[in-house]
Amino acid sequence: MTNQQRMALIKALYNLIFTCKSQSFQQWQLAPKPTGYEPIITAWVPRTFVNGTVRGIDIDVNDGGKILQLRFMEQNPNKEDKAGNLKETSIRARNGEFLMWVVDRKPGGGFLGSIQNGDWIASQMRATTPAQYNTAGAGAPHTEFTSNSITDIPGDMATPEFVVETMADFNPDDYNVDDFDESAYDDMDIGDQSHDVPNQ
Repeated sequence: MTNQQRMALIKALYNLIFTCKSQSFQQWQLAPKPTGYEPIITAWVPRTFVNGTVRGIDIDVNDGGKILQLRFMEQNPNKEDKAGNLKETSIRARNGEFLMWVVDRKPGGGFLGSIQNGDWIASQMRATTPAQYNTAGAGAPHTEFTSNSITDIPGDMATPEFVVETMADFNPDDYNVDDFDESAYDDMDIGDQSHDVPNQ
């Protein structure tokens, strides 16, 4: 299959999932393969996820002798983050946007991308290899820092003299400006913060 043929198949499955939304889940499980793709789709399993509330399809595709094992599923409109708030994509799905995720089902596979309102968005790989420089913080081994081990900071920047933060477990999806709860500071008297901070 050419890349253009793969994309046409992905879009056909996207259209199938969202045009069948008016059908019951029992009817969905009988959904036919998209016309023209019958010979290359070797396995076809329309199914539901999240207790029968989210439509998806598991398929195997013969791509010139190589079998692709893929899962296509619509966005769960009730998906929450760790803090119990609806995820941004869940809110978008509740507002009528059409979001579908594409996953490689093979062992070691992963998220391949999504179609959002008809547009393909490829997965962005995240860095998983630790950086090759010294860091300090909880759990980090003690390291003597010298002037040679600190990155040069341009003199015209208002940057504190020494800032070190451990980022080993940082996941940007865990942080959201909307999740910040200012009420936790309601009882604190931190005084007037309008004065200028003196240069050090």
